[in-house]
Amino acid sequence: NHHDAITGTSTQAALATDLRPWSNTALESGRVALADSLGALAASIDTTAIAGDSAIVVLNPSAHARTDLAEVDLAFDPPAPAVDVLDEQARVLPSQWLSAERDPTGNIVRGRLLFLAADVPAVGTAAFAVRRGDAAAAVTAFRPPSIALTRGGWPVDDVADADTVMLANETLTITLTQASGWCATSIVTGTGSELLGGPSLDVVGYFDAGGAYRIGAEVGRDFSERTSVCRGATPTTLALDERGPARVSLALRTPNDATVERVVSLASSL
Repeated sequence: NHHDAITGTSTQAALATDLRPWSNTALESGRVALADSLGALAASIDTTAIAGDSAIVVLNPSAHARTDLAEVDLAFDPPAPAVDVLDEQARVLPSQWLSAERDPTGNIVRGRLLFLAADVPAVGTAAFAVRRGDAAAAVTAFRPPSIALTRGGWPVDDVADADTVMLANETLTITLTQASGWCATSIVTGTGSELLGGPSLDVVGYFDAGGAYRIGAEVGRDFSERTSVCRGATPTTLALDERGPARVSLALRTPNDATVERVVSLASSL
């Protein structure tokens, strides 16, 4: 029923037969309505001045101008050796493939591209050009994010050998250490200001003796801490998920009662 759906205490049978189908139907209806409205909006925008093989239109619903990462599905016939994304000033923007299907020669047939959508006006749109390129990497007008792996202060090539990882862009430098359970120990701004007063990105487990959800027992219970990643109670493995000109990402996987995954990402110019 409605009360159980809100509190998350429905039985598995009710979840499977009622709540999940209702939610899926609502989500799919929303996706269709959103795709139709965005398609109609994009079709009304003149992109003939965009110099490229095709154009991407990005909508910013925020009340302020925005630079952020965007994803787009692209297909090429004939396949393309490489692809650049350019803004209206013909600046090459940082981009990387999240997934790509290639032909036997390595050219791209189709895939999902991540790129930096720069300077999209408030409650407005911006058009970006997709240009077929060669295999050589294009020079971008933006500084890509970087990642440095060290052990004992010395550079290493493999993330499995590192005891310290630093992710940096023009705005932030994030430091994670093995000694802290791969928690963030420092986040420094471009002006040198430290944003953290202690380890961050902790995963804490609490002991519950039961009966926490009886009516009248929801408030005031004493949940005692059982595990803390930052204090080394649970081991964490580190994996480098992305290392591209648009975004770098680390996946921090901590086995507990269920595996908890924390993802630390840093994008170009954000």
